[in-house]
Amino acid sequence: FGALLLFHTFEDVLEHYILPEMSHWQEVAVSMLQMLLWFVALQLVLAYYSGALGKNQAVMLRSDSLSVAKACESPTTKWHLMKSADQHLGVIKLNTEAWGILLGHATGFAAKNACSSLQQAVPRNFFFVALTPLLFFGIIILVYHATECFRYKIMMRDGEEDEFEEIWRERVAETEDEVIALAVSFSIVQMLRFGISGHLPNASGEDQERFNLHTNSSCALLLLVGLVPGVADVVRVMCTRSANTFVRIVSGGGSEEERLRSRNWCEGISSMSFAWCIHFAVDWWIASNFELEGSMKAVLSALTVTALAFVLIFGLDKVADSNFDDVEVHHALRGMIGGLGLLVGFSWERCFDASFDGLAKHRHFGPVPPEISRVVLAIALALLVLPAWKWFILPMPHGPHGPHGVDDHTPKIPRDEVKDEAQTSSKHRFFGRIG
Repeated sequence: FGALLLFHTFEDVLEHYILPEMSHWQEVAVSMLQMLLWFVALQLVLAYYSGALGKNQAVMLRSDSLSVAKACESPTTKWHLMKSADQHLGVIKLNTEAWGILLGHATGFAAKNACSSLQQAVPRNFFFVALTPLLFFGIIILVYHATECFRYKIMMRDGEEDEFEEIWRERVAETEDEVIALAVSFSIVQMLRFGISGHLPNASGEDQERFNLHTNSSCALLLLVGLVPGVADVVRVMCTRSANTFVRIVSGGGSEEERLRSRNWCEGISSMSFAWCIHFAVDWWIASNFELEGSMKAVLSALTVTALAFVLIFGLDKVADSNFDDVEVHHALRGMIGGLGLLVGFSWERCFDASFDGLAKHRHFGPVPPEISRVVLAIALALLVLPAWKWFILPMPHGPHGPHGVDDHTPKIPRDEVKDEAQTSSKHRFFGRIG
């Protein structure tokens, strides 16, 4: 939500001041450049917070704790030092994950915009519109190979990969998988909408005013077509257990990590295509049956999408929690749930986006241009929402001793010493938690 809010706001500024004077292909070039800049920012910021490039405070504290613990002879002191080092590692992972989610979604929508701009520039027939997702898939694969070479050169400076570089590599790979799923799935759904309605929506996915009315059968058809990639991925896993042909085409029969990433791409594109079809089918139905505009239309669309998504999430969660021995089926179902969750966030971001439009256009901020007013409002809302998300929401799935907590391999000390330590620290726990 926060990442898309900021991205769309600055994108509107770009469209207002720079893009209107450009041709279609110049807009495509600017969109591609913007996507590459987001990719560069993603690599460098995650490299810094993971400790692969530079030394932030958490990285230095962990290194200091480990070096002192290595030279320490007291088991109790060593235990506390190792515990402190693991807590600092948890902070490093949490910071890297937080920035990975924010920049990953912003990069994903930059890639989506670049792909949509390319789709707008090609001739308006189904062959060229359908060819665009395949072409852009190849472009992103080339970008991924370039970023992978960059990471390899950084990691092999000392001849081996340390724990910080491993965190960087894993988090960037996971984030890039989400980027390709967002961009390619959106262009696929644009193609499906073009095939059903005969009119290609704009780069943001909005229909032109004279083409925004659709029959209920068209809405139902788009919803049913959206089920195809989601169900097909689960059927593909159950029947074949792996997309061998897809993997060979994409990874060239490479390593296990490359095959795993290829599978993630397939699952991500399928689940996000399913989510986008739900979103635009609801949009079509509301535009055709209700005379609403602006923020009211966006709110009704978000409420409807949220209700549908929650029903589907509860159903898929029950199926995924069943006694499934097939890990790949479980992973595919969880991917569909993740896509629906992202869809809910995107729907509500559109509500705030429409509200910002109304506030800015009615000049509630005096002589300030509407585009600048939107930037100020978006930054203010992001500063309100994002810190709370990072402090309270993001750590919840991991628990106090999960991936970002204390490592189970920490050296043990006698129970009575641990008990004494707990009693000593309990007096300060309340104020420590506030701090």
